[in-house]
Amino acid sequence: TLAGQLAQLRLARKLGVRTAVGTGAGGVGILHGESMVEEMKLFLRAGYTLEETIRCASEHGARFFGMDGLGMLAPGRRATFLAVRGTVKQLPRKLSYLEDIYIDGRPSTAYRKV
Repeated sequence: TLAGQLAQLRLARKLGVRTAVGTGAGGVGILHGESMVEEMKLFLRAGYTLEETIRCASEHGARFFGMDGLGMLAPGRRATFLAVRGTVKQLPRKLSYLEDIYIDGRPSTAYRKV
């Protein structure tokens, strides 16, 4: 159940278990992007701070896939990130309203805001 899963997330946080945000995106009715935002909302509901939730969606996810150089903004790291309009308090909802995508510190030519 959802309540059971939230309880497991709370326990993982309490025990210091490194967790990552993940979705079943690509399955029937589970949309890429939107499902990630919904999953982040569940982490917040389970008691994670916004900073912890963003870390679970970026740095921890990258580490789980063996991509240690991605997932965080820090000196000497490749700056790959999303730019959204709004304030920090509007996250993660505002992640659905992308302004730009940067890959290796440069705006992505693959992304076109419509």
